[in-house]
Amino acid sequence: MSASSTGLATSLTQSSVTSSPKLRLRHYGIVVLLFAALSTFMSAPGQTHSMSAFVDPMVNDLGLNQTTYSTAYMVATAIAALTYSVMGRLLDKYGARSLMPIGAAALGGACCVMSAVPSDFVAVLYIGMFLCRLFGQGLMCLVSTWLVGEWFEKRRGLAMGVVGLGGSLSVMIVAGFNNTMIETHGWRQAWMVLAAILWISAVLPSIVFVRNRPESLGLLPDLRLTGDPEIEIQSKLDKDGIAEITTDSWTANEAIKTATFWKLVAGMSTWAMVGTGLAFYQASLLERIDVSRQYAFWLFAVQAGSAICSSFVAGYFTGKIPARYLLFVSVAGLACGVVLLLTITKPWMAIFYSVMLGLNGGILRSTGMVVWVNYFGRKHQGAVAGSAMSICAIASALGPLPLALSFDQFGSHKPALLAFLTVAICASFAVLTARPPQKLSSPDSA
Repeated sequence: MSASSTGLATSLTQSSVTSSPKLRLRHYGIVVLLFAALSTFMSAPGQTHSMSAFVDPMVNDLGLNQTTYSTAYMVATAIAALTYSVMGRLLDKYGARSLMPIGAAALGGACCVMSAVPSDFVAVLYIGMFLCRLFGQGLMCLVSTWLVGEWFEKRRGLAMGVVGLGGSLSVMIVAGFNNTMIETHGWRQAWMVLAAILWISAVLPSIVFVRNRPESLGLLPDLRLTGDPEIEIQSKLDKDGIAEITTDSWTANEAIKTATFWKLVAGMSTWAMVGTGLAFYQASLLERIDVSRQYAFWLFAVQAGSAICSSFVAGYFTGKIPARYLLFVSVAGLACGVVLLLTITKPWMAIFYSVMLGLNGGILRSTGMVVWVNYFGRKHQGAVAGSAMSICAIASALGPLPLALSFDQFGSHKPALLAFLTVAICASFAVLTARPPQKLSSPDSA
């Protein structure tokens, strides 16, 4: 090629980079992004940080012990987890516009069931927990991830940072809010308040405003309009393919046959198990250093504030550097958090523990949600993410039980915490080796 030709090619490349569209804030994708964040926020009644506020009041009022309550949580979560891959397929087929209002309405109904648990029929507790986990941890979270995958491509990491903000605000607000409602009105009325908030904020609004894909409105992903150029990759890492974003499309069955899928699951399921256990028994774990119950639950706000910062930073770098590096930092940071919990001796030191969990949880909330579509493609993203979520949910179901058994058998949570630390260290190195799988066939055949 001649020098003039080379110069022309360079000029065209530079032109295409500079012609990439600006970030449009007057685009319907912003509305959808806000509803994705709302779906994450309103999943709270089925999330551990919200349910943890009810543990001691319900255990004491219903005459249960910690192991019985944790077993109900474990069984309910594990059974619910078996449905997540099916929910992912339903999302791929029917879209979030249909399933978000259904999920919000059903989650509100689950809160009503939890408010009616009798002391002499523990099966209702199992049913209520199952429904909360099914529609809260399951469908509402899948909806938010699915919407980001459909409406964003090159800006997917940044968009997931915004959605992660919804989750972080939920952690920041809901646990303390629940505890205040419980102390003021009792735990049964607190569940009913959550149901009313869900029905008002997330059912009808999602029917009216949520749209499944930008193409149905004549728009393009990444807040682009018809005729806008493609968003050019902006870093040398992306140009060289080092950012590890696939153009292939994998079905769920194909994905679960790859080592990459299971390495990623190892890291995320470890976070699910350990993080759930730590959150579920937040008050009990910090009681040994004289942290009050109210202070323990408002430490979730410190954790969430840290997560907000790290989720945006991780969202910015997702797509610019390999996601496995960010996930390694997240899981290794979880191990550091467990070390802090084992070693802190003063109430004020709990702030450092909360910040550590928050910073690394924010990375997971941002990068961990988009890694499935980045590694396995957009076409079957709901099914792939749903399959992964099923496994992670089963792991989260196991999280509280080791701590409960450790406390009931040994009078201390320390044995379970040491086991958590070992698992987290091993999982961090597993996720570090998770590279995007390579298809032998052409993408068109997927």
